[in-house]
Amino acid sequence: MAKLMLKLFYLFIEYRILQKTIQGSYMNLIYKKNKLIQEKADAYVISIFNNQKTFSSDLKSIDIKLKKKLTALLKSGDIKTEIGKITTINLLGEFNAKQLFIVGLGDEKKITIDNLRTQIASVCRTINNFKLTSAAFDISNLLINSQKKNDAIHAIAEAIGLSQYQFTKHKTHAKDKPITINDVTFHGISHINLKTIDKLIKQGLIFAQAANLTKDLANEPANYMTPSKLAEIALDIADKHSLQCEIINKNAAKELKMGSYLSVASGSNEEPKFIILKYQHKEATNKPVAIVGKGITFDTGGISLKPSAGMDEMKGDMSGAATVLGVMQAIGELKPKLNIIGIAPCTENMPGGKATKPGDVVYAMDGQSIEVLNTDAEGRLVLADALSYAVKEKSSAIIDIATLTGAMTVSLGSVRTGVFSNNDKLFEKLVSASTKANEPIWRFPLDEAYGKMIVSNVADIKNVGEREAGSITAAKFLEKFIGNTPWIHMDIAGVMTVKQSKGEWSKGMSGNPVRTLVHLLLSY
Repeated sequence: MAKLMLKLFYLFIEYRILQKTIQGSYMNLIYKKNKLIQEKADAYVISIFNNQKTFSSDLKSIDIKLKKKLTALLKSGDIKTEIGKITTINLLGEFNAKQLFIVGLGDEKKITIDNLRTQIASVCRTINNFKLTSAAFDISNLLINSQKKNDAIHAIAEAIGLSQYQFTKHKTHAKDKPITINDVTFHGISHINLKTIDKLIKQGLIFAQAANLTKDLANEPANYMTPSKLAEIALDIADKHSLQCEIINKNAAKELKMGSYLSVASGSNEEPKFIILKYQHKEATNKPVAIVGKGITFDTGGISLKPSAGMDEMKGDMSGAATVLGVMQAIGELKPKLNIIGIAPCTENMPGGKATKPGDVVYAMDGQSIEVLNTDAEGRLVLADALSYAVKEKSSAIIDIATLTGAMTVSLGSVRTGVFSNNDKLFEKLVSASTKANEPIWRFPLDEAYGKMIVSNVADIKNVGEREAGSITAAKFLEKFIGNTPWIHMDIAGVMTVKQSKGEWSKGMSGNPVRTLVHLLLSY
């Protein structure tokens, strides 16, 4: 009797795991063992390869009930199997769903995790166009040729979460509010433990929600997303995920001799906030890995005023800080056995009576003197003190993220993030992480000859060189403040925004490279 009761208990637990709903910001996503056609949903989603000789069991069941109409449509070429093609079929009340979406996957031998992520996100956008709010996915085909089935499930859940992002907070008319998918079920997974499926789905959504948080923060207008507001959000993240949070105000920054950071804040009426988030696992043995993000909540250029055209996008000049908050939220939810510190020096860069002037000399936290020749090269000034702070914390590695230079946009456009590193091993970890996230990077040199371009006649260094090699000289400036610590600098100026919604990418601020950094940290 006792054995029977124990068995029933475990069956109950398994059922609870099976039915467990992952509560996300935008949707509920669960895995169910029942057949797709038994599920009540607005949309059924099934995939198909080129030259696929037999339908999946779910598609076969639908075909039979439709009197082989799908077979006929496939033979006639009306069901498109090429990758990126989506065929929509009205089910005319014959099933528990209104519409069937058939996703073409192309050559079975060439399908990749990145293809899966993009195609699933694309079909979700198509479902949005039909104003449907629930979907049931048969993902058996999506796992057939994937040697990394776990990665595939993660990527599919991630894609659904990413695809539903739109920034419409300040839209006041109902017609402008998006109708998104709120409820999703997965079907057709076999040979994977239920707990593992649950974990992978949850993990994929955590990655997506972290990126979406970063997009939200960076998309907000600067009159809403001030340094103080970012600090409030950091405190909220810390409270929800058991992180430590410290906010260094202006007076405390003065006591710490953060003259470089404060020189940028001097022209603004907004109080600067230097945000520190710490995640410490009780079983972690590593010295902290530091993630440092530039947090200029609006960048006018200061006294070296920017042209007015395009200045509105400078609300996104705090994308580095937003990335830090997104990453720390994900880490707080995933709870790896690590010590991680997130640092976000936040301020506006404004002209004003007390603003730093070109030619001024300021002193960084570590005592180095800096000649400020261009107040629009302010990101490196706030990062100088943030990097010094990370060194003070005895970080084992430092990764900084910043919309630092227009020169990077000229170099790489919006395709890749420019990366600089003094440590090959750390860089290889980043390459692997960026590949998993499909957020491409490209490494730039750090030859000492570039460092000579920022030697000052009146101070230790100057904050800009000449026009040539602008992204590299900016990185060489930052390198002055990291000592011998393994370090990566990610210049995300080019990838800050997405011009058009497509696949997993939504128009507006990109959220790149949040997912890369979470993968990187989990690789430790």
